[in-house]
Amino acid sequence: MKHFRLTLACYMAATAFSWFFNWFYSFFSHDVWSAAMAHMWRWPLILGVLAFLALWLALPDAPAQKGYRLFFNLWNSGVAVQVVRKGIQGILEIAGGTSDLLPVFRYAAYGLLGLAALCFVPVGIRALLVLWKRIKADGLYTALANGADTPKPQPPAPQQPAEQKEPVSV
Repeated sequence: MKHFRLTLACYMAATAFSWFFNWFYSFFSHDVWSAAMAHMWRWPLILGVLAFLALWLALPDAPAQKGYRLFFNLWNSGVAVQVVRKGIQGILEIAGGTSDLLPVFRYAAYGLLGLAALCFVPVGIRALLVLWKRIKADGLYTALANGADTPKPQPPAPQQPAEQKEPVSV
């Protein structure tokens, strides 16, 4: 749960920074704007905040699965390359220039995101199996209410019978 909250906070900060960067850069662009830079903030919002929020709600056990870290690193790198590509493309469009490296950024971003999606398939299957076992054992509501970080409640320990004292004769 902490992992998802930290990831969402980082992507919200990246979204806010992207929007602020566009807003600040517009002061120096002499009323020239670029659609690539104006919409740069959408990439961390959609591929970061919304994607990990959906993952958190659907598969709360995913970070505990083997292979998740590879997926996580590839996905974050793909999103970062895409945001940088849109920022550079926006700067070049405002300046009236172009670069032969923009397609390289595009292919790198899409390649990293595609590899991350492929790496997530076994992670997602394992997380679904864990969720399915939890649903079978505890029921649907309890399994979804108790996320990955919530320990399963233990039944109370059986009570020991109280020792009986023998009556004292006088």
